Amino acid sequence: MWRWIFGLVILLSLGGGGWWLVRNPQVLGADAASKKEAPTPTVTVELQDLEESLGASGEVRPSESTMVKSEVSGVVKVLNVAAGDYVKKNDLLLAIDPKELDSQLEAQKLAIRSIELRRDKCQRDWERNTALWDKKLLSGEDLNNSKTDLDMALNELEIQKANVKNIEQQLSKLKIHAPHDGIVLDLDAQIGAVIVGANSFSAGTVLMEIADMTRKKATINLNEIDVMKVHAGLPVEATFDSIPGLKLEGQITFVSPSAGNKSGQAANNSNVRTFPVTVNFDQNDDRIRAGITATIKIPLAKAIQVPALPIASVFGEEGTDKRYVFLQTTPDTFERRGITTGINNYECVEIKDGLREGDIVASERPKSLPAEPKKKNNDDWNP
Repeated sequence: MWRWIFGLVILLSLGGGGWWLVRNPQVLGADAASKKEAPTPTVTVELQDLEESLGASGEVRPSESTMVKSEVSGVVKVLNVAAGDYVKKNDLLLAIDPKELDSQLEAQKLAIRSIELRRDKCQRDWERNTALWDKKLLSGEDLNNSKTDLDMALNELEIQKANVKNIEQQLSKLKIHAPHDGIVLDLDAQIGAVIVGANSFSAGTVLMEIADMTRKKATINLNEIDVMKVHAGLPVEATFDSIPGLKLEGQITFVSPSAGNKSGQAANNSNVRTFPVTVNFDQNDDRIRAGITATIKIPLAKAIQVPALPIASVFGEEGTDKRYVFLQTTPDTFERRGITTGINNYECVEIKDGLREGDIVASERPKSLPAEPKKKNNDDWNP
């Protein structure tokens, strides 16, 4: 009895489940639909205007600037300028107290007077001894000694006179004048400060910088690949984050023939190698101050209304310069197609051969195709 009832329950359950599946046929294909691959994303070849350029940032500096130093050590007595002042060539910037040199000069003049007195005495002794020698009343040794004394006095007199000239030259350098027109920057000199003169033994104290801000330049650093694309005379455009809307034109004036590291010093064991490139601006704007950052754009090539694709949809064989795409032949099939590329703007690349406007290609490798060689990415893209 119970067995018959249990079998009847099972039969009714199976029948109800089957009836529900018949009423909901979409469930039968749900699992199969979930396993169906998503369609391969595609892009279309379109006509575009492309411009290939290089970009880098650099610090703006005046084209002409001079670090002002003194050739004479001493104490600053007069200071005629303040930071930011505009000066003209030969304007008096500062003066050093002459007291110490005046004292040295006076001492040298007294020393010269003493030596002149000794010279006169040696001259009289030499003349007297010569007369005695002629009368054979003096030995040859005594005569020679008197001549030596006279020569030594004359020699010492010349040395002291040279010292006087040196002190007088130093006195003439106590007043420091502007080397050229410009603005006073980085003023370190102060009245009463002791400064060290620049000479063969010392670099000397930097008193200030005189910068001609009517002409400006910037130095950028390019890697060893990009530096091969530029040369002196190429036009550039400069923009400034701190001055929105301002754009200046200029040109490259110098490309370093040797590499340096990131700090701009001579290349050493660092793995980072960059080449300093100097850019001069043809225009000027008073808002641009020394030290602000300029973003430099160097146009290299331009193409108008050419077939183009996003770089991500173009593939390359590792270790070669071959480029290819996956061309859509039917809504569900793709074939590999070799292409020739032109210039790029790091987002899109010109298609010179192999495709035409309107062609559709995969923006990633279709999963239905076998694995291909490694794809070039934007970081190592170098058509």
